[in-house]
Amino acid sequence: MTIERKTNWNETWTSAAHAIYGAVGYTEKKHLSLVDVMGLTGHLSG
Repeated sequence: MTIERKTNWNETWTSAAHAIYGAVGYTEKKHLSLVDVMGLTGHLSG
């Protein structure tokens, strides 16, 4: 069995985290990555 490493960290199955990430882009914190936003909001990637 081969485990593939995730290479694109700008995708998520969590729609709430993606919505928050999109909204952050309109603030002074637009430099935050999706991983940063998910960590700050307590979301886990799926």
